[in-house]
Amino acid sequence: MYARTIFVALFASLSLSAGACTLILPPGDDDDSVDRCENVGECPDYGDNRLVGQCFSNDSDVNKAPGVCVATWKPESCDPTDTALPLGETYVMANDLGIGVYTQGCSPENAGKRGCQPDMGQCEEGTEAQDGVCQKPGEPVLAGVGGETSLLGQDVLDQSCRFFFCNEDFVCDKTTFACRPCDPTKPIGEGGCTEIWVDGAPSSIYMDQGALNAACKNENAESQDPAAFSQGLPSAPNP
Repeated sequence: MYARTIFVALFASLSLSAGACTLILPPGDDDDSVDRCENVGECPDYGDNRLVGQCFSNDSDVNKAPGVCVATWKPESCDPTDTALPLGETYVMANDLGIGVYTQGCSPENAGKRGCQPDMGQCEEGTEAQDGVCQKPGEPVLAGVGGETSLLGQDVLDQSCRFFFCNEDFVCDKTTFACRPCDPTKPIGEGGCTEIWVDGAPSSIYMDQGALNAACKNENAESQDPAAFSQGLPSAPNP
C-alpha cells in the first residue's frame, strides 16, 4: 500500500529537488524539453488540479538565467473547520463516536490479529507485538486510537486527502492541516505513513487504491465531492 506509484515518485522527487533551489541549474537555450520562467505565471497548466507549477532559479547564477518550471503537489486543505469541504460533519461524527468505537480496542475474538492487542501475549503468524499491537515486521505501524484522543477523526482527514489526490499514500498533516504524501519517518497525524485501524481492520472510512481508481475520473478528483466519505464510519467492536 505504501509503495509509491510511479506518478507519486516522480512528483515527490520533483518537490524534493525544488526544496533546494540553489541546486537547480537553469538549462541551456537548446534544451526545448524544459519550461523556463521568470515568474510562476509563465509555467504551463499541467491539466491536473492536483498539481501546481512553481518557478525556481539558481540564486547564485551571475548570468541571471531564467528559472525552471517544476510541478509540485497542490497545497490542498484538510482542515475540518473549512466550510468549503464536506468533511466537517463527518469529522465531528467520528469524534462523537469516540469511546464507543475508536478507543474501545479490539473485540476478544480478534485479539492477536494484525492491528489488535496480543492474545495472551501472542500474535498471529506473520506478525509480532510492536507498541502493544500485532504488526507485520518491516511495515508501517498501524494505529489504534486507544486513549489518544488527538487521533480521533484522523481517518476522516486522511480520507479527504486520499480522495483529492486519488492515492492512498496521502495523509492529513494536522500540524498544518494540509494534505501531503506520507513520510514513514513521521508519526501519525503529522504526515506519517500510518493509518487508523478499528477491531483488526482499517477504518471503514478509507477507500483503498482500487476504490480510489474507480471514484477518481481521469485521476482528477475534487475534494468537495461527498464520495470521499462513501465508505462510512466504523462501528463499535463486539464486547
